[in-house]
Amino acid sequence: MIIVWTYTPLFHAGWIKDWMDDHADGKYADYVEAELEDNCEKHGVRGLLKHRDIVRMAEAVPEDEQEARVFGRFGHLVGRVHKKFKRKVHVVKSFAVNEKDFAVYQALDPHPRVPDHVLYLAVDRRDQWYICGEIISEGTTKELALRMRDYEKNMRFRIDTRLIDPSAFIDDKHFEEPSVGSRLMDLDFNFISGSKDLQAGIKALDDALEYEVRNGQWIRKPRLMIMDNCPVAIKQLEEYVWDNWKGRGADEKQPKARPKDKNDHQVENMHRLVLSRPSFSFYKPYQDETAIINRKVKQAEADLDPYYQPNQYENI
Repeated sequence: MIIVWTYTPLFHAGWIKDWMDDHADGKYADYVEAELEDNCEKHGVRGLLKHRDIVRMAEAVPEDEQEARVFGRFGHLVGRVHKKFKRKVHVVKSFAVNEKDFAVYQALDPHPRVPDHVLYLAVDRRDQWYICGEIISEGTTKELALRMRDYEKNMRFRIDTRLIDPSAFIDDKHFEEPSVGSRLMDLDFNFISGSKDLQAGIKALDDALEYEVRNGQWIRKPRLMIMDNCPVAIKQLEEYVWDNWKGRGADEKQPKARPKDKNDHQVENMHRLVLSRPSFSFYKPYQDETAIINRKVKQAEADLDPYYQPNQYENI
């Protein structure tokens, strides 16, 4: 049995989107967002309406309902910060990120009361950016470190730079505990502080999402793409909206200049990543540290002993 459900996703449809995001697998359940323009006989997909009629219909829709009725987007997402992001443009099927052709940047947003969020960005030889992996981790700092180590090993990532929320390096003086950043450094994760400049991060990410299509042809492709194996990052980017004043006199105040502080961890990670201006670095084959140390010891012995003669079969 096949069930087809069509509707206009107005303001109280947030629970529907959450359900679809959790269940849509492309095989047994899926959903499609459609715009009014998709019904155009010239520009749409098997459309029957004339473009001028669509324009007239769109102009008659109240402003606060345009996202849902004209563009087919969920009404509870009105006021999206990163409006340029579109799944059908920016989301690509995941692929292998190998050590030779990609450098990988990591961003971590640790929290004491909610899961830690980790995001990975791969940059190829053309300096094209791909959000290529994510970890949502609950537990101790050591457990987080183990998960990151295993994930990076399985994905065969070559980590170039690790970024973290600057507040992660603030020690807890009340409990006399070292900071999360310090504990990760002790576990051989060399993080550096990322940016907390919110407005610069928003602009940088918008620039990376910018694209242009003319007559069905790419004029400019986005700098940043997101692989479909990062569902939390995609969902949070879609639902990242500007905050509004509430209560008496709300309509008379200037709009808030900050987004809502809710489920924004992966978006903050994206901001830090793009602000770091990731660039490709050439692959340097891994060398066993023990072998390197042994060679240095033998070289030191040779320098100290004028009669030292290396064995012809000895690798120094």
